[in-house]
Amino acid sequence: MLKRSLTTAVLLLAIALSLTAINVVGFEVDNPQHVTKKSTDTKQFSDFLWQKRLVLIHSDTQPPLTPFMWELDYESLTERKLAIYALINQQSFQLLPNTVMRRTPTLDQVLMQKLTEHQIMNSNSAILIGLDGDVKAKYPLASLSYERIKALIDTMPMRQAELR
Repeated sequence: MLKRSLTTAVLLLAIALSLTAINVVGFEVDNPQHVTKKSTDTKQFSDFLWQKRLVLIHSDTQPPLTPFMWELDYESLTERKLAIYALINQQSFQLLPNTVMRRTPTLDQVLMQKLTEHQIMNSNSAILIGLDGDVKAKYPLASLSYERIKALIDTMPMRQAELR
């Protein structure tokens, strides 16, 4: 019995490693049984003001985002108060390091509204929104680079104040 359990564990580890090697994107979905009433309410854009800088992305499909997602790391996202969301086929996802995409259904309408407002809905593009809610930059998806986004954030007056 122990041998069977060990064999199963090794097999699962091998599958996980092989999926990582071929760049399969991980997905997380909020479990409705563990969601409180407050978190199921639709979020508003104002919920992020002065709390998070945002990168909002519109993409027809997920694959163009994979190279960008490999650049992400938790430390720099946290340090810069940055959250990255993508609207893919009318569904919102939070993009996380290691190519993990966390489904965020409470943001579907908010992202659609914001991307439409900034004329991003009809193109594969991204916008960087500062803590104050203003758009700081627009990027075509083809040239989206986390390094460029970090460099721009680091020149912003609010970020400079955070570094002091």
